[in-house]
Amino acid sequence: TAWSSGDPEAVAALYAGSATREDDLFVDNTVGPATIAEAAARLFGRSGSPAARWELLQGFAEPGRSTTAGLFAIHGSGADGKACEVRAGVVLESADGAITRERIWYEPASLVACGWVN
Repeated sequence: TAWSSGDPEAVAALYAGSATREDDLFVDNTVGPATIAEAAARLFGRSGSPAARWELLQGFAEPGRSTTAGLFAIHGSGADGKACEVRAGVVLESADGAITRERIWYEPASLVACGWVN
């Protein structure tokens, strides 16, 4: 997937021109593909590797709806350089094959265990 690629431009290509990405924890509330690419680059740096691997644990979708959601394990490196896993929930809204809004939440204990936050 684009978020596992380590390529911020590949990530940005998923989003509509006026898309919003809401990530309150890392204060990455962004609008548009260019700023979303910048947010992706920050996340890739924070995860300790150019391409943290996003593993879909559980997906949620309702046929005919433009909103989907998933629970993810983000595999990367912790502040100590050791492998770690952060859990996240993501809700996506889309139109015409592009993401128009993304909201993301992280499981606090996994963030602390990885050293991504204090």
